[in-house]
Amino acid sequence: MMPEPPFQPEEQSAPAPLPWYAIDLKQQRFSKFTWRFLAVAGVVLFFCVFSIKPLWQFTWRHHLNCFSEFYSVKSATGKSYPGGAWVRSKKIIVYGAPGVSKMSVASVASGLEGLVTELGLDITIKTVPLPDDARASLQAAQKQTGDGTSFDYDAYLARRLDDRGERFGEMVVVNQTFVDPNWAWGLTRFSEGVAVLQAEKADVSLGRHEGAHLIGYDLHDDMPWYIFGYPENFNPQDRDTLMMLLPKKSDQLSDRARDALLNFWHGEEDREKLTFFTKRSDRRRPAQCN
Repeated sequence: MMPEPPFQPEEQSAPAPLPWYAIDLKQQRFSKFTWRFLAVAGVVLFFCVFSIKPLWQFTWRHHLNCFSEFYSVKSATGKSYPGGAWVRSKKIIVYGAPGVSKMSVASVASGLEGLVTELGLDITIKTVPLPDDARASLQAAQKQTGDGTSFDYDAYLARRLDDRGERFGEMVVVNQTFVDPNWAWGLTRFSEGVAVLQAEKADVSLGRHEGAHLIGYDLHDDMPWYIFGYPENFNPQDRDTLMMLLPKKSDQLSDRARDALLNFWHGEEDREKLTFFTKRSDRRRPAQCN
């Protein structure tokens, strides 16, 4: 009689891993560190989507919403400049590139000046001919693309720091589309103090919109999604305010944008130890920003 072979259990294939959406969190065991991390991440995510009026005002007064605007910036030759230092001049010049009509320049300058006056800021807006030192900057911004020559905004910023430093802020109107993004009507950075607008879209409203970016409001009115305490539609798509990415008709600042800018500049007064508001604008001081 032949001996029976030793018993060998059948090989079982490993169970397929569950997809992430089928995991039962109640059966998972996380460390205290993981739970704390998830809690903090949840709070941060919530306030990226929602905010409340006093917190919104506080973060703008202390530049917590825009701290990166004060990082140092580098010129084309590698020289560093403190971000936002141009505000000490209390001056913004407006001019057009060669071929831009005086009417386009006047329209955006009017929009910017109206915004500054509305906020009570002691900042001089001056329309000037094309500065000699801007010609080389404009030339450095020319970039060949598939559609011809486009405007390289980043190259212009870097070259302007070499050519004019941070002696003042400036708003420039050009006759070209941007390299990136090519759909933009205007590009602006507070840190370098430069706004560049397309002449084709140049009007009072665009001057106000990009002007608000230039003087510190680096967001649009859909971020955060909703702020409790302001009379605004819950769905951003139903809002029509100046600082929406594509305003429908309105050229008026929303309450959130107005509060942000007023608090930002009161914070600038604390930071720079300078006065940026006219005497007549003291009544505009926000009441809940400290």
